[in-house]
Amino acid sequence: MVVQPGDPEYLVADSLLQNTWAKKDAYALVGMVAVHRVENPRLASAYEAYKASISRGEIVNGNEVLVFHGCSESTITLGAPDNMLEHGFLKKYWKTSAGAWQRFGPGFYFGQQASKSHEYPLPEYCPRKGTLSRGEHTRKMLLCKVAMGKVHKTSTDMTTLRGAAPAGFDSVHGEATKAKGGLNYDELVVYSEEAVLPFAVVEYRFTKVSR
Repeated sequence: MVVQPGDPEYLVADSLLQNTWAKKDAYALVGMVAVHRVENPRLASAYEAYKASISRGEIVNGNEVLVFHGCSESTITLGAPDNMLEHGFLKKYWKTSAGAWQRFGPGFYFGQQASKSHEYPLPEYCPRKGTLSRGEHTRKMLLCKVAMGKVHKTSTDMTTLRGAAPAGFDSVHGEATKAKGGLNYDELVVYSEEAVLPFAVVEYRFTKVSR
């Protein structure tokens, strides 16, 4: 459902897109085109139950965050096989974005910065190898509610994780570091399908600045 520019969902999505577009050397944000609210009672019910199950002690409201997920347009098109708007995030697609190697093991990856998620998972968006032509383009990304629970923070790769956070934790927060080979921008990872609720499809314009 398309929401109007003055609606709360639109204002939240637009603010996050504008204020977290941190990486500007390869792509410059032009602006919002449209916000499509996602309504899926089945996924919402499963998400709320999961969020309640991990809300304990200092963890309030499941430690919920609102973050971006870069994905191909077919995965957020209603009626397409296993699309995320109808079926949610599915573990069988864990490795479709980055292949076999994943910095924190197989999981669902999200960016706090819109410009970080913008570059995934389509090969043409990769700043180093991308084939997208210079100039203005339109793209869609997914904005999701994610229940992080108890977070394991690290600036070191944890490639040995096998589809779960370290013992005693519900998620991983990969923190940006200036060390060679480290993350330039933070990454958030959860490992349960129920930990993610698609919130809105964000359609926006951007300009490719360089090859």
